[in-house]
Amino acid sequence: MDRTELTKELITNNRYLSLSTSDGKNVWIAPLYYVADDKWNLYFVSPIESLHAKHIIKNPNVAFCIFDSTQEPGTGIGLQANAVASMIDSKDYPEVVVKYIKSLEPFNISMEKYRVFKLLSTKMFVTDQEAWEKEGVDKRVEVKF
Repeated sequence: MDRTELTKELITNNRYLSLSTSDGKNVWIAPLYYVADDKWNLYFVSPIESLHAKHIIKNPNVAFCIFDSTQEPGTGIGLQANAVASMIDSKDYPEVVVKYIKSLEPFNISMEKYRVFKLLSTKMFVTDQEAWEKEGVDKRVEVKF
């Protein structure tokens, strides 16, 4: 399987990402439950008062990673990405976000205090399995799709 397909599979088969944000002075990282649309944009719901939401409002440039933490060392693939984050209006929710929000209903999440954010990746990198297997070196290679 090529790197692009591996990356899509990684995004599809996982549910959490780690999001790194900054207000220009302070840095924060948060684990977030996400969904992806058919163009591989990622979405998450967070309280508007959360630190990462406040950071995104000040500075939309973020980084995130997705990985399966159950993989044995040296055998897995991980995704690291730069992205632009934005808060999206409910009138602009794609169908995948509507389903995602409905899946959160049992947790009594009030969308009055929460917002939906979109991550538009600007650069994505995955583990270079060939470099690991041939050289024993942990490298990343850019993936575009």
